[in-house]
Amino acid sequence: MCSTLIFSQVYIAHLDNEEERQEIEEQISKFLKKIQGKLENVQLVIVYVDKHKTRKYSIRARMITNRGVTDAKAVGYDHLSACKELVSRLDRRIKSEHSQKVRGRRHRESARKS
Repeated sequence: MCSTLIFSQVYIAHLDNEEERQEIEEQISKFLKKIQGKLENVQLVIVYVDKHKTRKYSIRARMITNRGVTDAKAVGYDHLSACKELVSRLDRRIKSEHSQKVRGRRHRESARKS
């Protein structure tokens, strides 16, 4: 099975600072390249960034693929630390889903052999 990374758009909403927007988009793009072997056909990534009066950043993301939606959220005192935490949480969630699929496949195969 040949898995290719195909993603159409990365949308970043609620963020006015263009430099911060580009840095977040760069982090998300690096992450998508990293996980291309585990996920197929990432169609859309939507990132919501909220800057609070306490100078905290809240970031939420939804990654839409052929297999469904994976979401995560994170908080940080600057946009980069919040984004890196978000990427880490998305990565853990994807790895968890991937390992559950593999484990389920192994149980079915061993049941067939016996």
